Amino acid sequence: MSNTYSTDYDPTLVGAGSADTTSRPSTAIWHDCPILQITEDPGTGYLIFDDFLEVPTHLTNVANGAAQVGRYNTFTSNGSVIKGAAEAGGAAFLNSSASNLAAVLAGGGTPFNLASGQKKLWFEARVKVGTIANAQNGVFVGLFSDTAPAAAVPITAAGAMAADDFVGFHRLEGDGDKFDLVHGDGTATQLTADAITLVADTYVKVGMVFNGSQIEFFADGLSVGTLAVGATEYPDSETLGPMIAILGADTEATGVTIDWWRVAQER
Repeated sequence: MSNTYSTDYDPTLVGAGSADTTSRPSTAIWHDCPILQITEDPGTGYLIFDDFLEVPTHLTNVANGAAQVGRYNTFTSNGSVIKGAAEAGGAAFLNSSASNLAAVLAGGGTPFNLASGQKKLWFEARVKVGTIANAQNGVFVGLFSDTAPAAAVPITAAGAMAADDFVGFHRLEGDGDKFDLVHGDGTATQLTADAITLVADTYVKVGMVFNGSQIEFFADGLSVGTLAVGATEYPDSETLGPMIAILGADTEATGVTIDWWRVAQER
């Protein structure tokens, strides 16, 4: 079996240099991931995938505060919500209806290691924001440490990312139509401001590939930036897992929706 996404997946379906706005994983990210082998043989690697088909069963009516719900770690402030979206194929919806109210969804543990010299990793999530107006809410999606979700984790009351270990995509509450590229090694750092332009109520796939020394960031299969990973970027002992979060800045109700996420790393 070849080391490809699938034996019937044709990379030429999406041309080089063209945005991949389909609902399927992006060729540019996953073309060399041994996804079938990892699924069949845990000795090859490990994988988290969620299509959020059962969100209402797991996440509706979660009590305010931190909670372990099925395989998810969650946090909801009084007035925020995590629930299933009314979409064919399933999706999870997070919303915060007032200033500094948070909704955080972390899934599947934190098994992934981005320390320099570690094995190759692939990440992608398909998300959309309900509005691109400024001063409505902040959003983060990416990989985050095992720090428990909270009202100010991963996004602080000031709208910045918390001082922790993470990497991913952050919408500042004051810049509603952009995702910034961000990472943290105990101190939050904005790598590239306004790297991805968002469209209201329109899905975008955000992803990353780590090759042991560099993280490359993607939007709809197109490269939008890189981060060199040296000895100080991520501690050897720190592991990360997928997380999506929203922190309100106003009484906005359209929130953020995630269709699916997938993370894989070679063992």
